[in-house]
Amino acid sequence: MADNKKLLVQLLRLAIVGDVENPKTFANMDWLGIMEELANQTVLGVVWGGVEACPALASLLSIDDKLEFFGQTRKIVERNKEVNKALADVVSTLNAAGINSILLKGQGCASFYPNPMYRSPGDIDLLVGKDNFHKAQECLKEAGLVGDWIHEDIMHGMLSCDDVTLELHKYPAFLMTKKTDDSFQDVVRKCLQQDYSRCPRIRINDADVALLPVELNTVFTFFHMFKHFVGSGIKIRQVVDWLVMCKSIGDKALLAQYVKDFGIEHAWKVFAQMAVEHIGVPASQVPLYEAGYSKKAEKVLRVLLKGDMLDLTTEENPSLWKKIRYATNLYVAHLRSLGTFPKESILSIGVLLRINVGKYLLGKMK
Repeated sequence: MADNKKLLVQLLRLAIVGDVENPKTFANMDWLGIMEELANQTVLGVVWGGVEACPALASLLSIDDKLEFFGQTRKIVERNKEVNKALADVVSTLNAAGINSILLKGQGCASFYPNPMYRSPGDIDLLVGKDNFHKAQECLKEAGLVGDWIHEDIMHGMLSCDDVTLELHKYPAFLMTKKTDDSFQDVVRKCLQQDYSRCPRIRINDADVALLPVELNTVFTFFHMFKHFVGSGIKIRQVVDWLVMCKSIGDKALLAQYVKDFGIEHAWKVFAQMAVEHIGVPASQVPLYEAGYSKKAEKVLRVLLKGDMLDLTTEENPSLWKKIRYATNLYVAHLRSLGTFPKESILSIGVLLRINVGKYLLGKMK
């Protein structure tokens, strides 16, 4: 592993655990080169938060390096302010209309970090459920917050909220088999409906934003991460999100039951070993960790450090040929994980087929 990659892995431990084993390792290092790696993996801000909190490490940076690190992190903070405003406006509007919503990923994951504003933000994903899906869009459109659908399929729809992308979800995700998916949807539906008042909340600006309970939220975050890992690829930020959330687990037996019921035990344990063995996260902070997956864990880390991702951007009205090419690229991408996750890769292709056949051949949106 190249030196910058090794140091990057140590800095991931800093972001997750809050310390480094030997700060002197970072003396005379190429901080600008490391910052480029961190930015590419969208973990620059959370690592800067760790550097700030570690005087022994911070003292090794020159003033110029600190200014560059801080300046790039300020851009992340300013973007978070924009996303938070959009999120607060949307949730407040839905709350006033009596429409339940649960925040998935994104700013919800950020709330588990010491400084949520340092996490690189993305889109806003809100679960509103199938029954309230179009009602929520109409409510937000009447309030002048969104326009028409940019994209819609059987799982969610995409809207523009100023310069922030909002995805309204009928379902949070589709799991890999009917049995596991039915189990998952039942648990999530109960949170959105009967148990909604008991869901944890975070305060974003002046809005109370509901999250899934932490055990369910952590498992969902892992599944979403893993689904993209075997498909389009992920940035290391998604792994860090999962590991930071793992530290907040209270009911480990409930989490273990979810992992089993949702069919992700093998994938979870591979990533857990990667976190403990290669990143240096204490085993006590990674639920369900056990040895025995070293070779696969090493493969996963190599893929993560490459940072390759499939470009999923599409034209607003692509031709049939471009739709076919886009879909083919996505299916082919799953083949790269066959050696490490053969069963999961094949099942994930099945989920893609279900979504794409439903949308493009059957015109199914519900």
